[in-house]
Amino acid sequence: MNLWPYLLLGAIGNPVSDRAWAIFLGCFLAAVALGLLVLSWTRWGQSKLLTKCIAIAVLAHIWLLLYAYGTRIPYGSSADGTGSQGTQLALVQSKSSVSVAWTPEDSTALPQDDESWSDPPSLQNADTTAGDPSEYPRTDSDSHSTPLWNRSLESPSVPDFALPNAQVQAPSDLSDEHLRLLGQFEEQSSTDLPLDPALLADSASSDPTSGAVLVKQPDSLAMSSDQVQRSIDPSAVESPQATATKSKSASFIPGAYRMRLAPERFAYTLENGGDANTEQAVRGALEFLAKSQSPDGSWNAQAYGAGQRAVAPSAEALYRADTGKFADTAMTGLALLAFLGAGHTHNDGGPYAACVHRGLSYLCQQQFPSGDLSGRNQIGQQPTVRYARMYSHGIAAIALAEAYALTQDQDLVVPVKNAVDYSLKAMNPRTGGWRYDFASEDPGDTSQFGWQAMLLNSASVSNAAPLGGHHRVLLQRFLDSVSTGKSGGLAVYRNLNPQSRPASEQASVAMTAEAFAMRTMLGLPMSAQATREAKQMLLSQLPGSSEPNFYYWYYATLALYQSQPHSEAWTLWNEAIKRELLATQVSQGDTAGSWDPRCIWGGHGGRIYTTALGCMCLEVYYRYLPLYQSDSLTAP
Repeated sequence: MNLWPYLLLGAIGNPVSDRAWAIFLGCFLAAVALGLLVLSWTRWGQSKLLTKCIAIAVLAHIWLLLYAYGTRIPYGSSADGTGSQGTQLALVQSKSSVSVAWTPEDSTALPQDDESWSDPPSLQNADTTAGDPSEYPRTDSDSHSTPLWNRSLESPSVPDFALPNAQVQAPSDLSDEHLRLLGQFEEQSSTDLPLDPALLADSASSDPTSGAVLVKQPDSLAMSSDQVQRSIDPSAVESPQATATKSKSASFIPGAYRMRLAPERFAYTLENGGDANTEQAVRGALEFLAKSQSPDGSWNAQAYGAGQRAVAPSAEALYRADTGKFADTAMTGLALLAFLGAGHTHNDGGPYAACVHRGLSYLCQQQFPSGDLSGRNQIGQQPTVRYARMYSHGIAAIALAEAYALTQDQDLVVPVKNAVDYSLKAMNPRTGGWRYDFASEDPGDTSQFGWQAMLLNSASVSNAAPLGGHHRVLLQRFLDSVSTGKSGGLAVYRNLNPQSRPASEQASVAMTAEAFAMRTMLGLPMSAQATREAKQMLLSQLPGSSEPNFYYWYYATLALYQSQPHSEAWTLWNEAIKRELLATQVSQGDTAGSWDPRCIWGGHGGRIYTTALGCMCLEVYYRYLPLYQSDSLTAP
């Protein structure tokens, strides 16, 4: 049976197209050439040599042409569209490097339904899809059929602010009284105390809140209005509007936040170290922040100096030079936390209600379906974005959680739950830490930990997303892993080997303050020796004694006030932080009420960063109701 017609038809009709046909012909002609070469050694090959050489040469060239034809570079489909489908090559722009511009007027610019576009590339293979918001239960207390971010509020006029001519001492050496107190504290701290192994052991299995009770209201809260007027001019202090009305219906507000709205707030401020000057400085900071808000509700990081290169950068600083430039959700979160810290919410009818409303709406619109709040303009793995994204998510989410805690606005429940879910999925399931990337195998660092832990705590306190026991154990595990020092009261930035304690030389004041603050706010056990060791390190670097560091000041102020607001350590720190902040706040010009970002990390955060943190330091007297730890766990 002659198979040649079938072979030829099969080659021509085969869907692999012309290449198979060329290979077939090439093989056939190669076989002919080899046959002729063999025959040249026979008797037949000895006659008419020139003719046969020409024939072999022609066949060889035909074979080479067919070989070249059968190995084409793919360039596309055939002209008529019926041929083979080749691979198309084109220059494309990676989605990971695209900045998504958004304005409120053009909601179609946000591809919210495209999961592959919404999540950063590092999340594409992760299980981060949040549940359908419609699956979350709604309660009878839902009072808005229109989502928060679609409601409109008239923006009330905010009165111009001028800083008072307060008598503020310039940064100087500590007074004799402060030196005496510090000497007593250091003398007491230098005493070797017996270490109780039961206290220093990992106590994650025990109830972390045992032994911690809310502090009683001080006697000064019963101070009469006449007494307050005699102590200070009340005209210099402005509380949130309608405080009395709000306090009557504020039973739903968690206890830790109630002093922000209490009629006795100023008396409580006086009791714990604040005064008219600190309240006036808070007013100035809030006025600056209100005037700095963008029309879309955000606080633009780059417009106020974020992402600037260091003056004399190191190699590492150059690599991270522009970090913070696109951290608009982080700056928006910090600004909102400053307003919320003074009791201003989006539904209180006060002078900043519209400002807070626009900020919350912006954050809700920037949230990805996964719950990520890092912002639509922070997509990709460039250092500018990578080093700021997880910080931005945590800070923005804390603002949403605190806004929900103060208002119980049901439109905030789903955004808060989704944000918490994202953070929990990003947590290292072995160490309890967070790093720059989602669900990283890295053990984590203390700086990231602080913001994420505050989010989980705020969401849990407000009952928006209660914190489970397993995750609380992980939080304590991480804090234990970065603890160092003789008594475990110091903390390092990172511990790459969580199974062993890091060297004490690696501890820093900023990380010690952050870890100390998180233990007190989360109600995690801390021995008396560790507490004293942490306080001693913080007091060794008081504000005004070295380069300004608002990040360190913020966490140290929280930690020392929360641990024991009437202690000698708090008195020393409070006098130093007040003196430094009141003396350096801008008093005139377009930036009046703000703090210059000439400080550590100021080049990354900018003026909004320093102003919000400085403001929250001066709100500490009522921002969170402090916790007293039991005598067995607290230093004297």
